[in-house]
Amino acid sequence: MRLTAIALLGLFSALSIAQEPVPGSKEPFPHLGIRALSEELTKLGDAHLIPEQHVSQLQQPLTQSVEALQAADSSQAIQRLNVFKNKVSDQLAPALGNRIVAQASEIQDQITAIASRDLLASIGPCVIPAPDEFQSLTVGPGEALATISDALAFASAEGFDAVEIVLAPAAYREGLITIHRHTRFVAPAGAANIVGGILNNGPYLLELQDVIVTGAAGTGILANNQCAVTILNNVEVQYTEGTGIWQQGGSLTADRLTVVLSNAPDIPSTADRDIGRGLHLSGGVSACMTNVFLDRNDAGALIAEGFLTRVFVSDMLARNNSVSPVVREEIVTTGKTTSGFGSIEIRDEALLLGEWMDVSSSEIAGLVVDNNAHAHIRYSAISRTEDIQIAPFRFVGGVNYLVSSGTLELTSVLSSLSGAGLVVNNVNGGFLKTSTVLVTQNDLGYAVITSSSEESTCAVQCLDGRFERNDRTADFNFLPIPDNGDPPPACPACPAIDFSPSWCNE
Repeated sequence: MRLTAIALLGLFSALSIAQEPVPGSKEPFPHLGIRALSEELTKLGDAHLIPEQHVSQLQQPLTQSVEALQAADSSQAIQRLNVFKNKVSDQLAPALGNRIVAQASEIQDQITAIASRDLLASIGPCVIPAPDEFQSLTVGPGEALATISDALAFASAEGFDAVEIVLAPAAYREGLITIHRHTRFVAPAGAANIVGGILNNGPYLLELQDVIVTGAAGTGILANNQCAVTILNNVEVQYTEGTGIWQQGGSLTADRLTVVLSNAPDIPSTADRDIGRGLHLSGGVSACMTNVFLDRNDAGALIAEGFLTRVFVSDMLARNNSVSPVVREEIVTTGKTTSGFGSIEIRDEALLLGEWMDVSSSEIAGLVVDNNAHAHIRYSAISRTEDIQIAPFRFVGGVNYLVSSGTLELTSVLSSLSGAGLVVNNVNGGFLKTSTVLVTQNDLGYAVITSSSEESTCAVQCLDGRFERNDRTADFNFLPIPDNGDPPPACPACPAIDFSPSWCNE
């Protein structure tokens, strides 16, 4: 644990220079963006950041815009969003209003981009079949259908809309399996290994139960459709030559999920900085996960990114996950990087609700919140985050919790045995709020990077916890204002969060 204030400030000042403008959803499904805006308004109203009477006035044009999309009337949808933006500008504080207006403007751009395509008329709820619609096929050595490919071909010939493939104990070496209908893989006797990857690029349900996916030449399980539904129950993904699981849009539900030994490319490019993650969630996915184990993945444990992306995870163990070769080379060569240095990384306005998380032995940073993302963590621990050497006697990282831009709220968490327990970079708009945290046995308890002493004072007031047995308690680039009896600066409000998220019950 050799973290220094110079190393911290060097890394984060580089971040502030290198950051790109905050992107929104890149997928052409604007109704999902409108729904996310509506949910955000509701949460801001519940937190009393928007007057109650204004919430309903703002919701009305959003509802009308979705109705116009469902009627394939792009011009009316854009017009109603213009009404919404005008109301936002009139009724909300500038900082909050400007951000919401920017999100609505991007949705308008998406509508314009797809106005001439059939896709606009297809906007609506995603529908998956009821379980009794699945046709069951038994696959394995000695069966009429010996391989998964045989079963999928049979299902196609018979015109099945949904198929359940029952796997006998065996290794199924079939390379990349692409599904074209709702598909469920089950292995009642266990010991069924799918050697290769599974791809769902359509609006289908993909369900796996008691199955191991191993040795994929690329991503182990990839879903990249806004209506894709992935359900994983007692599944292990291992030894992929790429990302373990990548869900872009749609929904992911997982219980008893293990992702280990995801490998980064041997000769990676800058575009490959996140390849080798255990879990990559993007494109507006709604994820609900319990009992997750992420171990020895080359590019970190979990990344969630994008305005529409929302993740709930309970009971997660992540250990021994490293930064990708691209990120390592960037930092060693230039002393800075833009992303990919957090074992758990929440970016680009994504939302993470995490509880009972144990993250240990990561590299550079255990948890990073950046680019206006939000993370709310409780009953969790991050420890033993390691630095990396970039020059003789110069090291970078070793930070357990870092918020660079966005909001990080910590309740009843532990931060220990690292270079720095907590870091908040308020220069980039980072806000950290803690309650009953224990920060202990670190080189540095917490660091506050701000542009004024008033911001330093606010940051200190928002840190409620015990700082014990650290080599140094605090490091500031601006010292807090001494207490002279004047009222302290008002800290930003942190909306109350429901840890029974609505998207896990949809």
